[in-house]
Amino acid sequence: MKNSVNFYYYENSIWNKLQSRTRDNYKLVKDISDLADELAAGGGAKYLLSSNYLYEINGTVSMDFPIELNEAYVKGEDNVEDRLVNATGGTFFTGNTGGNLKRLTIVSVGEQVFDITGSGTENLICLAVNFIGASSIGSLSTLNIVFFNTGQFINNSGGIVATDINSYFMTLITWTNTNAGTFLTLSGTYTEIQLTNSNVNIASGVGIDVSANPTVGQATIFNVAFSGAGTYVNGFTSGTYVGYNFTNDWFVNCPGIPLEADWVATGYYSMVNITTVTPLVAIPQSKF
Repeated sequence: MKNSVNFYYYENSIWNKLQSRTRDNYKLVKDISDLADELAAGGGAKYLLSSNYLYEINGTVSMDFPIELNEAYVKGEDNVEDRLVNATGGTFFTGNTGGNLKRLTIVSVGEQVFDITGSGTENLICLAVNFIGASSIGSLSTLNIVFFNTGQFINNSGGIVATDINSYFMTLITWTNTNAGTFLTLSGTYTEIQLTNSNVNIASGVGIDVSANPTVGQATIFNVAFSGAGTYVNGFTSGTYVGYNFTNDWFVNCPGIPLEADWVATGYYSMVNITTVTPLVAIPQSKF
């Protein structure tokens, strides 16, 4: 149609105005004022995100209260420019729910990042997320899946304490020598653990701590390069062998720590030289 600032389409003998369409479960966040509804939902003490919502972080957003993810999806477009800054004076992500974080940098200003305890069905997924300046990355407990894929840990004073996770995965992770404390502490029960294709540089502190003897169905640490002057592994205190760190439920093949696999074994054997053989004697059968 001419002389119109709008676009129309013709359907069923009627000209219809073309309307723009947006997602119903989406919110663009440039400032904490964009989360006023979520703060109200959290009773003014935390930001309770809406379940199954997509929150897009644009730029640097400084938070003044903790966040409960509540199964929401929080993402940026650039994990250098799009930042969530913890100015709460306490733990950043709290509660008993999981959620998704993607393409973000989490700056914690000397505070803990996570304190999440679920019921065993929740998932926490972190894709292309950097963690900077935390007192510790924090505690994750009683969750179904925890997955860290592609990210850096920089200038943190402590790492992750994981307990009773069904499936725990980390890949393409870098723990730099600017961090202190223990990168990863595992305790409790796991169905599976996979740590792959990562770099753990321990200037001080510990790389992986399994001294609490976690129970696992199967576990793999593969191609994780350990370096630095710190302690790479605090091993199992029972169920393993002298000079090794893990039990037979683990497959470990990484630069910097001993290879541990079912096909790697040592032992002793002895042979006896038998020089005298007693011939067999035939015993006649009885007749009936």
